[in-house]
Amino acid sequence: MRRPRWLVTVVAILAAVVGCGSDDEPAARSLDAAPPPGFTVVSDTNAGFAIGVPESWRRLPLDLGSFDAAADQIRQQSDKVGTALTQLKSVVRNGANLAAVDPATGSTVNLIVLPADSEPDEIATQAAIQLRGTGATELKKEDVTVDGVAAVRQSFLLPFPNDAGGVVQLRESQYYVVRRGKAYILTLVGESADLDRIATSLQLA
Repeated sequence: MRRPRWLVTVVAILAAVVGCGSDDEPAARSLDAAPPPGFTVVSDTNAGFAIGVPESWRRLPLDLGSFDAAADQIRQQSDKVGTALTQLKSVVRNGANLAAVDPATGSTVNLIVLPADSEPDEIATQAAIQLRGTGATELKKEDVTVDGVAAVRQSFLLPFPNDAGGVVQLRESQYYVVRRGKAYILTLVGESADLDRIATSLQLA
């Protein structure tokens, strides 16, 4: 099964705006997130983030060999995760820093962190062009904040191949935020009621 082109495109967009960062970067902040009830904190001090993930969700390994074994186990427990795991595998292949799935609904969250020296609005604008080229519809962009940092949220529907050989429309939201020379792309897919709480739990160092 071919990878959806937009997954590669988002990485390419950021690679094109990689920079050394400014000399007056803001000071690093401690990552002391208190997760919402029923959530657990996932943190990466090197990448500079902490985020809450529901305890009922399953985190996936970030290397492909281990990913496949874990994905097979989850498939045996839920019939709702086939498309979700295919989508997450594509993201892990492109260097995700976090990947998790909700076995109950098939919703997913992933986070990619890359070096960048551009503004969130620029990243979102270029991503929207490529998303439309791969069939995304109902795109909506809005200014938001992530952990007090100016960011952009972009929502859309994206066609994605399912296990039955057909195509499903995945409802997605992406948050683009840049801090201390790093670009954070948080992608939330599906209809789970937990998605908004995951997004608001994200902390940046």
